[in-house]
Amino acid sequence: MKKALSLAVCTLLAAATFSGCYTGGPVNITKPITAKGDVKTGLGIVTSISGSASAADGQDGKGDAVFTAAAVLVDENGTILSCDLDVLNATINFSAAGAITSDLTAALSTKNELGDNYGMKQYSPIQKEWDEQADAFCTFITGKTLNDVASIPLDDAGKTTDADLAASCTIGISDFVKAVSEAVDNATPRGASSGDKIHLGISATPSSSKNSADGADGAVSIAATFMAVSAGSDGVFTSAYTDGVEALINFNATGTITSDLSTQFVSKYDLKESYGMKEYSPIQKEWYEQADGLCNFMVGRTMSEVSSAVTDGYATDADLAATCTINMFAFLDAAAKAASQFPTA
Repeated sequence: MKKALSLAVCTLLAAATFSGCYTGGPVNITKPITAKGDVKTGLGIVTSISGSASAADGQDGKGDAVFTAAAVLVDENGTILSCDLDVLNATINFSAAGAITSDLTAALSTKNELGDNYGMKQYSPIQKEWDEQADAFCTFITGKTLNDVASIPLDDAGKTTDADLAASCTIGISDFVKAVSEAVDNATPRGASSGDKIHLGISATPSSSKNSADGADGAVSIAATFMAVSAGSDGVFTSAYTDGVEALINFNATGTITSDLSTQFVSKYDLKESYGMKEYSPIQKEWYEQADGLCNFMVGRTMSEVSSAVTDGYATDADLAATCTINMFAFLDAAAKAASQFPTA
């Protein structure tokens, strides 16, 4: 479902740092968009900061943001035809003096990207790495409906008690179930067809993180962008769905967290008009509308063709610029990571 990234990795030089493999240059693309397919594409995100902790007893505090994301293709009956899952666990430390101690330029890797380096296999009762167990969960729910997924029995730790699933997945899956449920609920026709496969990419960076100073709280802020893309055997995008979440954790000058750790973060797409971009947009479009503009543009094109329509993060293709004028570094970084999972000849 993911394994080693096959696209060439490049460094993006911008105000914010993104780990990934998107590059772009100006070109006019006239390739027609493909017709709408017969299945729906969905993306779901569950975000938690409950693992964050204040500094205490000489130990640094931490702002801990966990993003669990699921991408799905579902048919008209609500049956899951394809699924991909990933988790980003981003931790930034801060001292009892209210100063951030982590390197904010360090790359943030998802559990799938870490692969064998995640280090779960040696401790697993079934000797399987995290990515293998996430793959097994996706395989298990393929062909099932949302009701079937919601009915998977779980113990108090969020682990399944279903014997068949437990044979290949012993990790906690409660957030998997929540993310898949949201993805199925969000699924809309975006061009995918039966037989396509869905893949997920995540691009994340510390955003607006700052030390506590002059009586004001410090902040740990992680911005994550998610891209779900489907493709047929030729690697051409048949659908795309993107969203973003920014998890914010505040702390004071003594390293004590002041945020409510039970906060439920709303994604940019779900905020709709409440995001407040439209009045400042040169094309008078809200964030979710511009995100959809990019996704519509991607359908019928390869990753290389989409990247070539953008320079320095902004659209240089007239058709794309008419619907999306916001910076697309994170979108395309996430899309490139997803596209790198497509089968190669």
